[in-house]
Amino acid sequence: MVQEGRAGTKVCRSVVITAALLFVLAGCRNDPVAPGPPTTGEIDIRCLPAGLGAPWSLIRSDQGVAVGYGDSLLAGLPEGEQVFCWGRLPGWLSPDPDTLRVDVVPGRTTPLTGSYGISHAFRGEVVVRPEPEGLAAPWFISSGSFARYQGTGEGDVWLPAGDYTFSWGVMAGYIVPHGIIQLSVEAGESCFLQGRYRQENSPVGDIVIDADPDSLQANWILTGPDDAVRTGQGDVFLYGLPVGVYRLAWSEDSRWTLPPEANPQGELTALSTLVFRGGYLSPEPLPVEGLEVHNGQGMGEVEVSWRSLDNLVSPIEEYLVVSVPVGQGEEADWETAAVLETVIPRGPEVMYHETMGPEAGLVSGIAYWVTVRGRDVLGRLTPVRDFVALTVDDGHRVAGTLTDHRGRPLAQIPLEITYAGSGDPPQRVVTAEDGTFHGYALWQGAEVSLRTLSREAAADLWYDFETGVLSGGQWEDIHLTLIPRRGVDPVCPQYEGSFLTYFRAMTNTDFPTNQRSDTRLYKWNHFPLSVYIPAYVNDHGMDMQALCATAPETWNDVMGEVYFTTAADSQAADVVFRFGLDIPEANGEVSILAPAGTYYIGDVIPEKMEVYIAAGMGMAQRVREVALHELGHVLGIADHSLCSEAGYLMYITSAGVLDDGPENAIHPDEKALVSCLRYLPQGVDLARYLR
Repeated sequence: MVQEGRAGTKVCRSVVITAALLFVLAGCRNDPVAPGPPTTGEIDIRCLPAGLGAPWSLIRSDQGVAVGYGDSLLAGLPEGEQVFCWGRLPGWLSPDPDTLRVDVVPGRTTPLTGSYGISHAFRGEVVVRPEPEGLAAPWFISSGSFARYQGTGEGDVWLPAGDYTFSWGVMAGYIVPHGIIQLSVEAGESCFLQGRYRQENSPVGDIVIDADPDSLQANWILTGPDDAVRTGQGDVFLYGLPVGVYRLAWSEDSRWTLPPEANPQGELTALSTLVFRGGYLSPEPLPVEGLEVHNGQGMGEVEVSWRSLDNLVSPIEEYLVVSVPVGQGEEADWETAAVLETVIPRGPEVMYHETMGPEAGLVSGIAYWVTVRGRDVLGRLTPVRDFVALTVDDGHRVAGTLTDHRGRPLAQIPLEITYAGSGDPPQRVVTAEDGTFHGYALWQGAEVSLRTLSREAAADLWYDFETGVLSGGQWEDIHLTLIPRRGVDPVCPQYEGSFLTYFRAMTNTDFPTNQRSDTRLYKWNHFPLSVYIPAYVNDHGMDMQALCATAPETWNDVMGEVYFTTAADSQAADVVFRFGLDIPEANGEVSILAPAGTYYIGDVIPEKMEVYIAAGMGMAQRVREVALHELGHVLGIADHSLCSEAGYLMYITSAGVLDDGPENAIHPDEKALVSCLRYLPQGVDLARYLR
């Protein structure tokens, strides 16, 4: 549990747990004291809102520890003052205060109520819609934190931001929609989940009706083998129709000519999709659609794309790519536009991509309005509806480097670059042998975002990374770092087999904290760390300095590189050990001494830390184990493992980790965690890595 340490500094303590469910912040307790006298009382714990199941912990007056969640009645408590702590719960605001002292009186029940508040800032909406409409189909949502939500029929659920698993339940007489859906909920956003239940033993298929142009909202009539007459407008997706022959009749429109095939028909087979597509023809010229204009790969080049105009009574004879310099007015004078290029049509349903540069008359650094017009066989020009204002590249382009967490370049990894507000499709690039990549040339004020696609090149090697929006010069020298993809000990299901989930849980970067408003990683700015351990012999005659000095050596040996060195004095040290008896309820504790303030580990870049070791311990191995555990916190492991079966050093208690020798004291998952933590960039946003 977290308590106030000396000088108001938040501290990390070691505690022993006695229940299966844990909640810890940054500390640990070892070696519980024997139960107190038999005179007992009770504490009646009530967590609001009802049924929330928030975690809590209690340090009894006899130094025993109880942990649990939700409403509970704690009986058999010894007389005297107990220390109670409400735990953190993702998406909720903890009771204030979260730590309080409770006086237990023999023979009495002491009520204790804590109210959690909803934190809307970290929640998103999940909209569940089973079909057919009105079907009370069951559904389930679960998360790695063991939170479980369920319902029937239509539902709208607000969940804390994070990753979830969604599944549809069994419904008598229906075939359940296939597959388990991996769902990512983002704060302030909505996710729509639709599942189609089909009646058993009834072969069905789907029909798509696609009317062009979409703006026409053309009327149609559909008849099929069930003798039902279905009418509608525009584009429609019809689910679960019986198999057989269907006929569609397009309705006439006063402004448009009917599609060439006005009454199409087709056969729908089981579990297939039948598409009816009808393109109405316009007697008048129409604007070119699908226009996209952006700077090209080469300096001074411009790339222009558009879709062919096919729905005309009079076909297009040529396309004209035209431009007008951006002037003082709000609109371009297209009658005076310069023709950059003339393109002859290459057939229906063509997407054109043309590149032009200085030879077409474009000048770098100059802003132009650009559009495409068609000329039909009657010599009529299509009207201008869409045009793009573009400043021709003046030397700026997206560029950066992709490395692993140790700074080694990653070659042949695809990336996707999205140009905000341009309407252009994302650009795909691939890293070179030295890890570098380059995107389109841009103007200085452009905004872009990037996403690595490593799984396309090397499946299951890396966790991909997605940036936020980068503006100005931020995208000219981008450094992206990937975390190796690996599993974790299979006896720990709470981490869902994902090293990324484990890493974020152990570094407290899975959610914002009271002192850190985001999910960025804050750690030491340098390694190795210098450690000062003063000379001290306790009342049992044990040389505490010598015993604790084995902990830095063990970390260095197990990690295979130097993480700790010895400092000559406390002033020069990054980490200072202190032996005392002033914190009787803890065997070990880590405090952040600098920078000044009240911080949890991971909330701030540390400058100096203190490791407190209880001087009254009487077993040499326990002293070494506690020191080894506390140095794990010093390295940046902010939280404790939730898994007792794996043999983690950073479990709530470190008792027994040296039973099999120091070489086996640090779990392989913890070695990977500390190595990754050391070499990741300072302040990297862990929420940007993708499961």
